Amino acid sequence: FAFEDGTPARFFGVNLDGDVAFGTHEQAEALAERLARLGCNLVRLHHLDARHVQPNIFDPAYDDTQHLSAEQLDRLDYLLAQLKARGIYVYLDLLVSRHFKAGDGVPAYAQLPGGAKVAALFHPRLIELQRGYARALLDRENPYTGVRWADEPALALIAVINESSLARFPKRMAGLPEPYRQELRRQWIDWQAARGVEESAAQAERALEPADPEAQQFYAELQLRYLLGMRAYLRSLGVRAPIAGSNLGSPDPSGLDLATQRRMDFLDGHAYWDPPRSGVGDLTKVHNRPFVVEPDAEHPLARLSRLSAEGQPFVVSEWNIDWPNEFRAAGPLLMAAYARLQGWDGLLQFNFDGHVAPERIASNFDVSGKPELLWQLPIAARLFHRGDVAPARERLVYPISPGPQIPPALGLVHAIQRSEDASAAPAADPGPSPWVSDTRELVWDAQRAVALIRAPSTQAALGRLVTIETGKTLSE
Repeated sequence: FAFEDGTPARFFGVNLDGDVAFGTHEQAEALAERLARLGCNLVRLHHLDARHVQPNIFDPAYDDTQHLSAEQLDRLDYLLAQLKARGIYVYLDLLVSRHFKAGDGVPAYAQLPGGAKVAALFHPRLIELQRGYARALLDRENPYTGVRWADEPALALIAVINESSLARFPKRMAGLPEPYRQELRRQWIDWQAARGVEESAAQAERALEPADPEAQQFYAELQLRYLLGMRAYLRSLGVRAPIAGSNLGSPDPSGLDLATQRRMDFLDGHAYWDPPRSGVGDLTKVHNRPFVVEPDAEHPLARLSRLSAEGQPFVVSEWNIDWPNEFRAAGPLLMAAYARLQGWDGLLQFNFDGHVAPERIASNFDVSGKPELLWQLPIAARLFHRGDVAPARERLVYPISPGPQIPPALGLVHAIQRSEDASAAPAADPGPSPWVSDTRELVWDAQRAVALIRAPSTQAALGRLVTIETGKTLSE
């Protein structure tokens, strides 16, 4: 990312869930001031459309989700103005958890999950409603800034849809209500006809087989048409901010999801360590493993390092080590350090609930109510903004299409990126732990469960510090 004058842009911050984004004017002022003091220069406005947010962005007087609440828009406008006044940019995602209602004219609306996962990427009525929401939100002037949202320079980034893909969720595909399965069959027949293949309705059942390679190609083209169409519509509204498609998680084996998301302006990834396994709240179960372990393919740093692509900005818009994992304090500095090593452009922790100091730990994800995380934000922000940790000296480029496995620990040593070049597949073995970055500034010792940052302007030891020998310096 770069600003119009060529100045490089790098973003560090947190997510603000719906309830927090809709605070009073006084709360918005205090929140913006607090975030600025913590070093944040970007916040992601998330779950504005969620049913669990009451009231959310929709006007409850209507039996549809096509009318926005004037009161909630006023609160959102004021928050943006307060953030902007303090140099904090906004990342807006458009479809997250929207539950459609009877008045929306959506088939089998009550059977769709929040955000109409999967179906929202191909059904014409759902796409029409998404465009209507974008227009209602962006094509209006903010009275507190005097600027239309689409023209707002503080609106730095936009994502079309949260955590939804036609390539990565075969179980959701199987669970689609029949009207949507029928629509897929219809579009499959049209797709095959455009390729010169005539298929009957019975043959169109292949459209519902996610493992079928031809069906995968069909999904990829559907998804790409949706993403490019949504971006074109946002541009027609005057939006100039970079636009992402959805948020990548574990790479799909086919590579089709990354290949389609690659066509957007930037890539976005999500990763969590030790997510709650039995719901959320005080009594949820976690495996309680240290963050500094020998990474497998699902470790956040291993996953995220496989999601960035050559020559394209990459933002981690959600990450966390979830409470009650007892090793969560290792997260902020290590994520910031390895984000710099990899050359990522944005890092946003999920999430920040506090308008004021909370009285107790009230969320598995909230940073504001956990002092061991909160106090680190200014340090992590300085490290990330100043570039205290140097970018990797060596970048290893791997193909997006299926190819050799990338060793999970490799991203602790070198930068990793993906490419359309199928011949790009360097042979690389990070060797055994401890893994030392090729800049010599980062050390990851899985056996001791200790990581070190030993950059010129920032030094830190994180993990099971009792295992560090007394009398040793970080350089030793």
